[in-house]
Parts: sequence; structure tokens; C-alpha cells
Amino acid sequence: MYNQNKVSEKLELQEGVHFEIVKNKAGYGYKYAILDHECWCPKSGIVEIRNMKNNLTLQNTPKNDGGVTVKRFRDKETGLLFGLHSGIDDRTGDIKHYEILLDGNMQFDLSIPHDRRQYIMASRGPSVLGSPNQSGKPNYILFDKEVIASKNNDNRSLRRKAEDIVESMKDAQLREMAMNVGINVNANNSPKMLLDEVYRFIENKVNGVLGAKRFIEVYENKDREIITIYHKARSLGIITQDYVTNTFSFGGVPLGVGEEASIQFLIEKRQMAYVIKQQCEVTDKGTVKSMAFAEKPEDAEKKALLARIAELEAKQLKDLESADIEAEKEPLSEDAEMTELRKEAKELKISSWALPAIKKETLRAKVEEAKAKLV
Repeated sequence: MYNQNKVSEKLELQEGVHFEIVKNKAGYGYKYAILDHECWCPKSGIVEIRNMKNNLTLQNTPKNDGGVTVKRFRDKETGLLFGLHSGIDDRTGDIKHYEILLDGNMQFDLSIPHDRRQYIMASRGPSVLGSPNQSGKPNYILFDKEVIASKNNDNRSLRRKAEDIVESMKDAQLREMAMNVGINVNANNSPKMLLDEVYRFIENKVNGVLGAKRFIEVYENKDREIITIYHKARSLGIITQDYVTNTFSFGGVPLGVGEEASIQFLIEKRQMAYVIKQQCEVTDKGTVKSMAFAEKPEDAEKKALLARIAELEAKQLKDLESADIEAEKEPLSEDAEMTELRKEAKELKISSWALPAIKKETLRAKVEEAKAKLV
């Protein structure tokens, strides 16, 4: 794993702190980076530089080719010169420099000043992959062993935690969690197959993110119940997707563009989420109910009432999308101006005119903008 230390773009360089003026025999000054400053790299840790080509012979001994010499270069990020200057050349009057030879695989202990200076020259030099001054095809790649070890330990801890969560789950809970993280539960119907697939997910990376990390994030999400309702409804076809616009809908009511926006809509409209949950349970009544979230008895009556309200609200939204809405009929809890705005927005083909959460000011602005385009 490659790790490149970068200087902050907002670093204000100061003479005597970040750089020094070194003059040649003629008295002309050059700005050289002070390599002992910690802004260039940490002062602890073990870093390796590895040749990107196979640098071993058939006898498994290091080759003598592929060595690169680093002497002095101008840093593109800061404009400073990087080099280990060693006085003035009496013959030419120029500044002399020590040469750093990068040959094969090398290791630097950043707590040792000499190693640290060599590492800075190598890491920012033109021959190392990812260097800000990389020029042409790189010969070397850097490995920060401290960073690698720390990340590996963190990943192991995440895997153990995710595995402990899995072990504590019953079949229905495991199935819904698998669905939430994108595992095809229909292709892994048996409990053993599904468990194996979940463990595979935890151990591997998905889009560059460790599966265990993603699993824990979803499990600990305070809105996991709504996330589960959404994915369950998607799997049963209760929530549908328009693949052209990537819009998700329930009963003709648009939830949002994309999965994230749709879930957020249901989080904000929890009554509608409970209506969707009830429809899932009816549709899926031939199987074990997977919406197994604990619910207090005293909350049941309240939730049923909220669900009924949401059902009426969903019906109202669907009616708004029908072709013939009489202007004099005001939507529930809306004034005449909002009703008129919705009517105008529909005629102007503004896609968000029927959204229940849209504000009057927002809709008015969209209407005015659409009218301006017609002029």
C-alpha cells in the first residue's frame, strides 16, 4: 500500500523555518527546503522504497541495474529547491550536493535524521510513484509500514466486530441485513449459504471500502428500520424504479432520484414508510416476516394511526397527479395560492410540483423561472 506525505496547500512558507537561503560563490541566493522540518514528513516510523520492476536475478540476489541518483530538484508544490548541499565548488563557484542513490529495495527509519532526509528526497523526487515531482515512468513505490500495520490492525478489529454482530443475529435479521448491504438474498436462500455470503462480504472490499466497515455502518445506523423497509419493498416490487430517470416511486408517488434520496424521503415521512412496511408484510405473508424490529405494545396504536394518516396522504398525492384537478378544490392544509401554484407548475411540466414537502417559496421560484424561459 502506497503512502505519500503531502505538504498542505495552505502552508505559509517562512525563511528560517521551512526554507533557508543558500548562496553560491557569486552571492546569488537560492531557497532550499530545510529537510529537518516536520512539514515534509513525520519524525517517526519505518518506510520502505521498493523497485517496481523485478530487481532479483534467477539466483534470487539483487540486480545491479535500475539504480537512480537523486541530487537536486525544484519542488512543484512549493517552488523550493530540495537537495543536500555541501558547500561551494571552488572551481565552478556553484553549490555542491551529496548524491542519493536509490538502488533496489531500501528501508528508512524516520527517527534517524540521515534516513529521514534521504526519504524526503526520495519521496518527493522524480522517480517515485505519486511524488508531486514525478517525471516520466516511475521506478519506485513507497510503503509506509507504520500506516500499513495500523490500517491492517483496524481492519482486523472491524472484521471481528462485524462477525460478532453476525453471530448474534437470527435468520430473519441476518437476511434483512444482507439485503441492506446489497447481497442477493434470493440467490442464497438457505441459511448456510446466506451466512457464508455475509462472511464473504465482511472479509472483502466493495468499491474500495472494507465490507466489515460498511456492514457495521448500516447495522448501527439509527434509521436502519427505514433502510430495511426500503430494501424489502424494492425486492418485492412495491417500490418501483424508473430506469430512465433513476426515480423511485411508491404507488405513483415519487420518493426521490436515486436510492439515497429515496431512503431520506422515507426517513422524513415515516408514516409512509410504515404503510409500505404493512404492504410488504401482506405481500410476503407466505414467508416469515423479516421486519422483526422490537416494538413496545403502547406504540402499536399510535403507529397504526400514523400509518392510516400516511395512507390518506399517499392517496392525496396520487390524486394530485391525475389529469383533472379542479382549481377550486384546495388540497388539505394548503391555501389557495399554493393550489394555484401547483396547477401552474403542472401545466409548465415542472417535475416536482406534486411533492408534499415542497415549500411555497420554492415552487413559486420554479414557476417564475419556467415562465421566464418561455418569453
